[in-house]
Amino acid sequence: MALTIPDEEHSASEFRWATLGKDTAAQYLLVVHTFEQLSNYVGRIRMISARRPTRAEVDAYEEEQ
Repeated sequence: MALTIPDEEHSASEFRWATLGKDTAAQYLLVVHTFEQLSNYVGRIRMISARRPTRAEVDAYEEEQ
């Protein structure tokens, strides 16, 4: 399971999202990405960054679960 929220602080020129969840090795991962709808059936996701989340980010994620 993952939690995706808008990254409003860094969305000046494009709308960004931050997704936090666990990878297949059960390690937490935070990914920042964009989404562009190209047609009714096609979209494009562009990954901006991926990193280990801070303890505060993990705590916030676990509270949402």
